[in-house]
Amino acid sequence: MAKKANSQVVVKVKSDGGEIQKGLHLYLFDEKEQLIESAALKNGEVKLKTVAAKIKGQSQVIIGPEIPKEFKGRTINPILIKKMGGYQPSIKLDRNNLIEIIGLPKFKFPLWDWCLITGNLSKSFTIDGENKVLPVCDARVHICEIDRIKWWWPRIPRPIITDLGLKLKEIILKPKIKFPPIPDPVDPRIPIKKIIKPRINLELAAAALDRVSFVELPDDVKRGLLSNSETIVSQTIYNNFQLLHPYLCLWPWFWPYFYRCTKIATVYSDCNGSFDYNYLNFTNDKDIYVWVEANIDGEWKTVYRPHIPCHTHWDYTCGKDINISITDPRVRPCSCDEEFEGDIAWFRSIGKNATALSIQQNLSSTANVQGTTLKNVGCTNIHDSNQINPFGSTLAFELLFGDGLPTTGITHYRWKKTQIKNANLDDIPSPETTVISGAVQKHYFVITTDDDNHEHFQTKSITLGAEGTEQNIGYRIPSW
Repeated sequence: MAKKANSQVVVKVKSDGGEIQKGLHLYLFDEKEQLIESAALKNGEVKLKTVAAKIKGQSQVIIGPEIPKEFKGRTINPILIKKMGGYQPSIKLDRNNLIEIIGLPKFKFPLWDWCLITGNLSKSFTIDGENKVLPVCDARVHICEIDRIKWWWPRIPRPIITDLGLKLKEIILKPKIKFPPIPDPVDPRIPIKKIIKPRINLELAAAALDRVSFVELPDDVKRGLLSNSETIVSQTIYNNFQLLHPYLCLWPWFWPYFYRCTKIATVYSDCNGSFDYNYLNFTNDKDIYVWVEANIDGEWKTVYRPHIPCHTHWDYTCGKDINISITDPRVRPCSCDEEFEGDIAWFRSIGKNATALSIQQNLSSTANVQGTTLKNVGCTNIHDSNQINPFGSTLAFELLFGDGLPTTGITHYRWKKTQIKNANLDDIPSPETTVISGAVQKHYFVITTDDDNHEHFQTKSITLGAEGTEQNIGYRIPSW
């Protein structure tokens, strides 16, 4: 017996004379849904490295396509393989350590496509006495996919489904919705274990109802939920679960049983608060949930993690912005100044966006504007790729300095200009070089706290120059 238990297992697929589809793989999961082994089927057969003793009662064998390389980093579990079109046959290990599978369905691959997820983070701040909405940059954005209930309905304890049916029946018979008095937030990642009612933070859960719309349930759904048959009630919940998300917001203790969240990516917001991720997803399974962390005093802290049923983007439209307003008081206005090592200076931009490379330099270049051909030298491509956007009357140059500046020998800088063409683009015979003058300032925030412990932000600035006179002026290099 010990010899058999420590022997390898062979899996054979009986084809009944038909040809076994090529490219199939076998995936073996243990009773905790952890992947033990995967292997390609060759001529309908595979010899596993796993010994018989490790294949227990609740082990699962699933046959499906090879996992695409784009899925690297995602959790491999039975639901993922089934979403890919995998098939889970019934299995029985005989005394010869053989598993025979009688026939396979005709697999249709692929069942996935690319989906671009985009979004934006912002927060309202009180700055100089006014409310301003600013981007939240450098935040860590966790993008998750919510598994639809069909994938794990059999694992939900029956008493939980019965209890939900009773709650829904009460809502139908007494339609005035009351929020239950429930007291600490539940982690939406809790696995199915005990049938308990988790402790929920009342304020967080109540806030989740702000964006919930309680649409009247159709009559046939009401009849199913009001049935005296537990089977009919259960089937009605399963068939119409997409209509019940707003109602699930009322009873947070159900959430861990009915929603499973699989993280697909972690990305970071840019200086405009924008984030995006292009991922390979399943054609009919685009339910996206997002939560956010911010770096606060050197540690990543969760600043936005609403509850799944009320804040998942069901049937997400690829490319549509997921706009998130952060309210966590610990999040402050961000600066996208980049830090550089060494004694270097970088001419970053003219204004906020225009670099030197975005300006048309070719004197003979032209652009067609509404049927008219115009010279466009000196114009930018910031708003139009044809480089037809002129600058305004003031050019604001933005500089960044490395952390090695200022030094003993390098403490100031100045700008010089040489005009080589006039407004008609004719050469200036004797161009002169002059120093650009004017005040230069570095802006910063001052944070104050009022009597109610609310933070307020005030913009101030330090003047960096000009120092000196006429052509001998300079501007101080600010220290990091």
